[in-house]
Amino acid sequence: SIAVKLLANSNDKSVITYLQSRLGDPAWLVRINAANALLNFGQEGIAALKSQSPHKDKFAYESAQAILKIYQE
Repeated sequence: SIAVKLLANSNDKSVITYLQSRLGDPAWLVRINAANALLNFGQEGIAALKSQSPHKDKFAYESAQAILKIYQE
């Protein structure tokens, strides 16, 4: 969870793929922190969140949707 939070402050967009993979982590806190971190990467991070499918990984999808909902409010 802490490592995912630290990556949020990275300017290296290559971590987007890693953060996206953590959206399906078994630990809820890791999933939410990964979703929050993706927001720091602007449109590319938002696109990664929006690309999650409930049919592929329910945890990743729900984490992404929760953060997108907060972001849009």
